[in-house]
Order: sequence, then C-alpha cells, then structure tokens
Amino acid sequence: MKSFRLARLLLVGLVILLTLMPVGGAWATPPEHSTYQLEWEAMEWVDCGDFWVLEDAVVDVRATNFYDQDGNWIRTQEHWTLNGFVYNLEDPTHWLPENPTHFTVTYDEAGGQTWVGRLIAIPLPGQGIIWEGAGIQVWDSDWNLTFWAGPNDWIEGDTDALCAALE
Repeated sequence: MKSFRLARLLLVGLVILLTLMPVGGAWATPPEHSTYQLEWEAMEWVDCGDFWVLEDAVVDVRATNFYDQDGNWIRTQEHWTLNGFVYNLEDPTHWLPENPTHFTVTYDEAGGQTWVGRLIAIPLPGQGIIWEGAGIQVWDSDWNLTFWAGPNDWIEGDTDALCAALE
C-alpha cells in the first residue's frame, strides 16, 4: 500500500514538473508573418501549336518564416489565393476564367519547394473543369520536379481540351 502511494505521489510530482517546464519550441525565435500580392500579365503558359495560351493573374499571399532557437531561417510557408484568366494570344476575345484556387507553397533549407492544394482549375461552361492542377508537387533547388501526385494537366502535357476551348 505504501509503494502505491509513493508511486502516485511521484507520478503527480512528475506531471506538475512537466507542466511547469517550458517546451523546447518555446525557446525558438518566433515566426514572422507578412502578406503581399503578386500580379502577372501576359505570362506565356501553354503552347497550343498555332497559338500560345497566356495567363493574367493576381495572387494574394500570406507568408510565415520559421526560425530555429538561434534565429536561423528553417523554412517559409506561404498560403496563396489565385484569381485569374487565360486567353488565346492571337485572339484575346477567346478567354476562360480560372476558378479561384487556394494552395500552400513551402520553401525549405535546401532550396526546394513543395506545392500542395489546388493550383489551377479552369472551367468550361456546361462541361466542368477542363484544365486542372491539384495534389502535391515537390521541386528541387534547380526547379526539377522530383515528385508529384494528383491530377495535373500541365505536368502530364494534356493540353487538348484547353487549346480546343480557346481556338
């Protein structure tokens, strides 16, 4: 009975001690937050043979920089919200809106990037999404795709529906 009480007392003491001890992460440099906006016009996007598909877009970005306990940068994580449209360079009256998309981009210490979420979605009225990029993409520091999973018409080179819709 005495050993049971002693064990219980030790357990309670350990719980109190662990509760009062600061967590290792609490000693790290706090993350920095920022927001900014990207805009691009007439960005060459897809080669349809007889014409180029260009993109105009506005991207709202919420960024967080993470640091270790010595204040050294570890990674940056950005949450992107993209709004835009694509069009035929030869005949800009042929255009399609992009559904607003939300995705996360993480930049690592090695210079690589990981993109997660729905990067692009172009609907054609009455037919649904005809061009999509979603899932995960991992790029190395030289901008080589090292891994991807999920539907991605751009990576797979499936341009037929998009090009036909903008002819």
